[in-house]
Amino acid sequence: MRKTAALLTFLLVILAFAFPVLAAPGHKAVFVVGQGSYTVDGQDREMDAAPFVESDRTFVPVRYLAYALGIAEKDITWDVKTQTVTITAYDDGWATVVEMQIGVSVLTVIKEPPPGVMTFRYDRTVVQMGVSSLLKGGRVYLPARFVAEALGYEVGWELGSRAVLIGPKGDLPEPPQLLKPPVIHGIKLSPPSREVNGWYEVAGTVVFAADVTGAEHVEFRLSPTGTEAPVVLSRVDNDGRDGWTFTWEVPPEDLTMHLTVVASNSAGTSQEIINLYHEAKR
Repeated sequence: MRKTAALLTFLLVILAFAFPVLAAPGHKAVFVVGQGSYTVDGQDREMDAAPFVESDRTFVPVRYLAYALGIAEKDITWDVKTQTVTITAYDDGWATVVEMQIGVSVLTVIKEPPPGVMTFRYDRTVVQMGVSSLLKGGRVYLPARFVAEALGYEVGWELGSRAVLIGPKGDLPEPPQLLKPPVIHGIKLSPPSREVNGWYEVAGTVVFAADVTGAEHVEFRLSPTGTEAPVVLSRVDNDGRDGWTFTWEVPPEDLTMHLTVVASNSAGTSQEIINLYHEAKR
């Protein structure tokens, strides 16, 4: 009886090592199609690649996906001869090895025990992806789901923002807010000028300040009044931290001009026009 109990205890100890339990995934990541940055646990990070859609699948750069899931750089390897990427994640000494080869539509997942641990099982799973990994611009791309799920994560897709959402099962990150075109709330002149019938009188040095929200850059365009009049002066303000402004030295002669303010971001543009005039001294 004692021998049987001892044998059962020994087998339970061995089985505890033979069938590893992975720690719960602890990161959340968001990749947006066409965007050269991604978020990890709410923090923005830059990358030299961008996700794209091909054959109704969203491909993400594998290296940055691995970074987002907590894989160290030393655990991401590239075999140029076989065109194979290998990603290794560790948990209590156990290794989950994910291998993918360019042009091959299968992904291999291997569970390896810590050195010196005896195991009855050596896990090797071949995942049929239905799509091949791609090499583009020196980066390997693959739909995020296959790598993320191999490491215990859940993957979602948010159509509105075209975002890949990765997180622990049942706990995906919030999708990014949809970007909207900028809004121009008004244009102020300094020194102030009173509007008369839709026209502002200007003279000397005038500073135009556009009250804009949501812009990445703002362009100020001056053109003579009249049909299809060409733009005679254009200035772009790329930094709105001190306000979106434009300074103009008004010529001394009679003139009538349009000032067009064009505010832009990746979602679109908005514009507003004001009319300016100057009367030369007689």
